[in-house]
Amino acid sequence: MNELAIDSSIPPMSMPGAWRFGGVARVPLVAGVAGVAAVVTLAASTSSVRTDLGVANVALGLAVVTTAIALVSWSAGLATSVAAALALNWFHTDPVHTLRITETADVASVALLAALGIGVSLVTAVRVRHATVVSRAIGASVAADAVRDDLTIARPVGEVWLGLVEAISDQLALVECRVERSVTDDRPTIGRHRLADDADHRLVLPETGAVVPIGDPRDGRRLVLTPRPGIGALELDRRAVLAFVDQLAIVLDDAR
Repeated sequence: MNELAIDSSIPPMSMPGAWRFGGVARVPLVAGVAGVAAVVTLAASTSSVRTDLGVANVALGLAVVTTAIALVSWSAGLATSVAAALALNWFHTDPVHTLRITETADVASVALLAALGIGVSLVTAVRVRHATVVSRAIGASVAADAVRDDLTIARPVGEVWLGLVEAISDQLALVECRVERSVTDDRPTIGRHRLADDADHRLVLPETGAVVPIGDPRDGRRLVLTPRPGIGALELDRRAVLAFVDQLAIVLDDAR
């Protein structure tokens, strides 16, 4: 297993799966289903007048729907753009009701339609990820200021602790975790070696995740940390990660 270190080459992906139900993000799911249904319905309903409308005009209408969906969810936008390109091909390009295209102009229309949807979806992905990360950073900064100000008076430890968690979690709040028992693991391990006080405590959690031993490594208990679906690689504070693992170890050990 490799020691996890800072790797700025890991590309960020996007988007947070907010509003989840049964492990599935509902906004992308609903938007994707609605988008695919809309473009297929539009292409099918205009096929009877395709010679009057022309492929370019139908493609424009499909592009409007695809762009609107892509602005809501990048994953739904990708699904809608693929469905729109296939629907345009199936219902409006000669020979109809096949996936073959004989006209060069039709090839360009289908390709441009797909490219537009994919492009807008990628822009949305980057924008939403950036907004999520910035929002978490601002929230953590506000919580840290509140903790420092409130410590001028006596307060219950539990309240202060909750404030500390909010202050130090920052990007850690965008991480999911689970406990596994395994002797070997291909994922990188976040090491516990002591760093100098002036050392850089940042680490990059790759999109595939990393593991941290819990308690005695011989027990085989490991905490698996992975960025939330769609978030991609995250930069975390090693001290916050290890502090979280240590608190978890207390709870797990007490439960034995």
